[in-house]
Amino acid sequence: DIDSFDCDVLRALLGGLEAAVLVLEVQPAAPPPIRFARLFHPEDPLTHGWVGCSVSYQAELLRPAYQLILNSEDSAVFVRSSLLPVLEALPAGSIFYWTRFKPRLPADEWDCFRRTRTLDQTRLAARASQGHVTPPAFVREWAFELRPIDARSRIWGNITELAFSHELAAGEKPPLYVVDV
Repeated sequence: DIDSFDCDVLRALLGGLEAAVLVLEVQPAAPPPIRFARLFHPEDPLTHGWVGCSVSYQAELLRPAYQLILNSEDSAVFVRSSLLPVLEALPAGSIFYWTRFKPRLPADEWDCFRRTRTLDQTRLAARASQGHVTPPAFVREWAFELRPIDARSRIWGNITELAFSHELAAGEKPPLYVVDV
């Protein structure tokens, strides 16, 4: 949870990291299958615009070594692919205490996103009033009303407008993003 160029840091760590479980912060406003990431730039002050990366970007970066088992609001949990049979063999309720059903692993990105409180209008409105910059109606439109390629274009337009909506200080560079489907 570094609120910046999380996936660039993850990519660098993967060269020497062999963790069994990875818990990563996600950019909750980017619905699957949108692959969003803020990229590293040494002069990025991290003061404006979206940060982090989407669960779809993370899943693509981590496959095939890791698989998604949970996306809950602002965090995603990935496990080593070799552990999926072990987790699937556990009794129902062993992994996720809130269900009596055995999970189907790996988890589906879209199903996880749809079930998160990311789309809860009350929660999103509260976050917007605290300075969160993505209006709830935008997230719902991107997720449910637009084709992914059209959502990608709208997301790009919104995050670049946000990034450039202030005057850059001397020497300040705008954020670098990747947004893809």
